[in-house]
Amino acid sequence: MKLRLLGVGRCADGDREVFWEVNGRAQTQKVPDKSAGITAPEAARPKATADPGSVGSPLAGLVVEYRVEAGRKVNAGDPILVLSAMKMEMIVTSDVDGTVGTIHVPALSDVESGDLLVTILP
Repeated sequence: MKLRLLGVGRCADGDREVFWEVNGRAQTQKVPDKSAGITAPEAARPKATADPGSVGSPLAGLVVEYRVEAGRKVNAGDPILVLSAMKMEMIVTSDVDGTVGTIHVPALSDVESGDLLVTILP
């Protein structure tokens, strides 16, 4: 294997882009730069479980708005929130009847696929 460093890019948000070549093929990768003085981002959000009432994000995107608030009764199929990803909006619905217990992520937050958004209590 032939490995060659091509260059090191600027630091952004504590990560530095590194350009290198492996067997003649150019590669790019972001690596943490501890000398930048930027601390690591907050711990990852909890993930939704298979339990009924655990509402997770179906894809990575932005929570645009909530259609419910804590304490509100919902039925299966009721809209809970609007998620935006790649210029499309998706309405996330409740999968069970119950009461909205906890909203885990504030509106206008970026989320990853599977992040726990809302807990619905029976």
